[in-house]
Amino acid sequence: MRRHQPAVATASLRLLPFVYPSAGAYCAGMHAMGIAEPWEDLWKRAFAYELEGFLGLVRPRTSFRAVAEDFVYNLAHTGTSLWPRLRLPTILIRATRRLPPFGLVVSATLRDAFLRSAPSAELAEVDAN
Repeated sequence: MRRHQPAVATASLRLLPFVYPSAGAYCAGMHAMGIAEPWEDLWKRAFAYELEGFLGLVRPRTSFRAVAEDFVYNLAHTGTSLWPRLRLPTILIRATRRLPPFGLVVSATLRDAFLRSAPSAELAEVDAN
């Protein structure tokens, strides 16, 4: 199976080490990226919750170091070897809209491979990204 390209994770990682003039500016940038469609007030609240004050500005509170460590680990470890071991009820919730400009987070190929490897898993697809 072709390796999943980590474009979404790479872009997210690039956002973390920066500061922003306000929560509104940060949320406007997230909205402009098109990463949550349809955009609703829920997303603005969720992204604003992620921020903390820093020298009169705001920055994401997520640890850049922790996300970078996870990113590097996941380049070599896809987790696919664990799929056949799933025994409890499992559901894959897959967004069917592309995440601009990256594409689908879970491709049809990856979806199909997961469902073949984890026969007890169920699938729910949603019209969102």
